[in-house]
Amino acid sequence: MGAISALVWSEIVTAQSVPTDLRLPDIPSFTPSLTINENPQVCAAFKMAWMDVYNSDKTLRSVHVDLHAAYPKAEQVFPPEGKTKEKPHYEYGQGVSLDYDDDGDEEILHMISDVSNWRSTAVRMFLYDNRADFDADAVAEDDKDRHTPRSRFGYRNTENTNAKVLATYPSLDYPHVFKMNGKVYSKSDVLLRSGMPISASLDILRPGEEAKPVCEVELTGPHSPGSSAVLETYSRLSQIYGGPETGGMCYGTMGWTAKPIYSHLPDLFYRPQAMRELHGTQIDMSPEADTAREFRFAAWGIEDPSSLSVVEALKDSYPKFIAEMSLYYQVRFEMDETQARTMAERGYRYLLDNVYYARQSGLQWWDEDYVGLEVGPAISLSDMTAQALSKANAEEKGSLSLLKLGLMTGQPTEALIPLTERLLSDEHWLFKDSDEDAKTMRKTQMIKQMFLASLNSPKMMKLLLDKGADVDWPTNYFGKTALMYAAQNNNVEATMLLLENGANPNTQTQSEGHYCQSPLIRDARTPLMYAVENADPQLILTLLDAGADKSVKDSKDNDIFWYLERNSSLNETEKDLLRTRLRL
Repeated sequence: MGAISALVWSEIVTAQSVPTDLRLPDIPSFTPSLTINENPQVCAAFKMAWMDVYNSDKTLRSVHVDLHAAYPKAEQVFPPEGKTKEKPHYEYGQGVSLDYDDDGDEEILHMISDVSNWRSTAVRMFLYDNRADFDADAVAEDDKDRHTPRSRFGYRNTENTNAKVLATYPSLDYPHVFKMNGKVYSKSDVLLRSGMPISASLDILRPGEEAKPVCEVELTGPHSPGSSAVLETYSRLSQIYGGPETGGMCYGTMGWTAKPIYSHLPDLFYRPQAMRELHGTQIDMSPEADTAREFRFAAWGIEDPSSLSVVEALKDSYPKFIAEMSLYYQVRFEMDETQARTMAERGYRYLLDNVYYARQSGLQWWDEDYVGLEVGPAISLSDMTAQALSKANAEEKGSLSLLKLGLMTGQPTEALIPLTERLLSDEHWLFKDSDEDAKTMRKTQMIKQMFLASLNSPKMMKLLLDKGADVDWPTNYFGKTALMYAAQNNNVEATMLLLENGANPNTQTQSEGHYCQSPLIRDARTPLMYAVENADPQLILTLLDAGADKSVKDSKDNDIFWYLERNSSLNETEKDLLRTRLRL
């Protein structure tokens, strides 16, 4: 579909009575095209095979491309005619006969499958001039390991000294080799960039030379969101996983299961029919699934007081995201209003299911807390937490994740104390029947997690200090303390309570080179630096009165005045007064 006319846009806006600031996502139309086309007849069939996949609800993987149907007159070398990817055919890895050069003599195609990592399989293809050379390489008939992924097609340790290399693929779903018009072809795997499928090729195989693409199909079009609501949603997703500079959590802990955030854009914009939840199933949009989804992403995305505001902002973007994507689906895919709204709702859940908590599916962790509740994406974090907390207290149950969320969203102290006492009681499942050393260690770890979350609940903070919380505990791998968070969040009450209980106003962050993320861009930061950059004069003066060092510089040699210039909440008069105090 070409450009959207102003008339169509105006009619849709009027019909829906959408807000005036609503924008249609500016996504150019896209259809897969040939970027390499050295043999038009061969390549046209290859493109059509990919178009069938592109227009289906399947993922863009080469395993779904039906080259048997695309080239019905070709000699199917591997897998042979009648064999499909669903049926094991390890026996053909022992050496597949073909007449490569049409001289009437038999050559042997031999494939070796190496697991390059646990997700993908590297494939090497070799060509033997005859069966005798193949046998001479001592490829035993009895492959004891042939049913393991590491020897899917042949023998990993075979030297292939008598063979010429046909092709080497670092990753391949499953090879498909065929012969047509005197040439031998093989599909490649899909080229991925940042998790997005970029292109796929059909290669010609030549002994002793690299596989050469004769056809290449582009699979992904432009994907810049170009829309305030969609951009905001993706911005919040990036911040949650963006590391300490943005208050984000550790994306690295799920890097082996979750695809990069922007890899989901092609499906969202171009192939909405292909949007699936985890494990390839349809997206569950029931109230029960929504409740589980909401609590899962809250538990996973909220790690500290800074990330709380990021998750709240993401939830706030939900209505506008739905409105803009509904409009987009009506215009781009000619859906009616109901269909478009349903697809937009699916899209939002697709993002949550595949980005927020890709490692977990189903009702886990929070079962006791939220089963029976119905919240959904339009319910605020505070309201959904209040419901779950009320239920947990009524049933005398509850989890640490629920307590942390209750602490961060500022639930009433009287609702939080009973859950805290239950979690720290000797009868809690974590401590029951444990020896004293194990019990002490586990309680200390639990109190540590509770303590950072308690910044919005001073009474709870005092309770946890009385139960053994260390006021200067580093709360994460880069050494950020509760006082730093209080200063950053302009929390005067928490700052004063921490200082009264002995918090050190001169601690500094110290990144440990954790495998999870890169270090802080500006390390060696102090509570005063966080305050001067973010807080009001009252909190800044409180830290100065407590003995905060004004002369310290961070790892980038930035001084306290550099941080003061970054404080957008202060006017120039306030900054001048603070400059005078900081120079004393």
